[in-house]
Amino acid sequence: MQNKFHYLVSKLRKKYGTLDPFYLVNKLNIEVRYVQFGNNPKGMYTKIKGDPFIFLNKNIQHLPESKFVLAHELYHFLEHEENAGYYIQNDKARSRLETEANKFAIALLTDLYIEENKELPNTVEDVSYEYGISFKENIEKLF
Repeated sequence: MQNKFHYLVSKLRKKYGTLDPFYLVNKLNIEVRYVQFGNNPKGMYTKIKGDPFIFLNKNIQHLPESKFVLAHELYHFLEHEENAGYYIQNDKARSRLETEANKFAIALLTDLYIEENKELPNTVEDVSYEYGISFKENIEKLF
């Protein structure tokens, strides 16, 4: 049985024909803007006058990591839209939402790796290198 992250990734692939997060946000009419945040946050999803926006840190604009951060924020749009732009005071709830978004980003980017390379990654490091994120660290924390 597929988990909800793989199910959502499969739905996106079937509907849009790709898992490239930049293509997906474009098709979903989500405006992406690069802003100067300093070191953190790396990204943020919010709504402005009812329109969805994802702000990405300018520091990652030309880095492979931007795909991970965009995929993470895309999940907030898809599944946590009601929390857009709101600070969640409960650390446990905030942690759960962030963990879910990371799991989705990992699932999406692992399948994107297969899409782009026409083969399974040999190791977690293959995907990590391709997208500039410490997947191994995230996977160890998440699973």
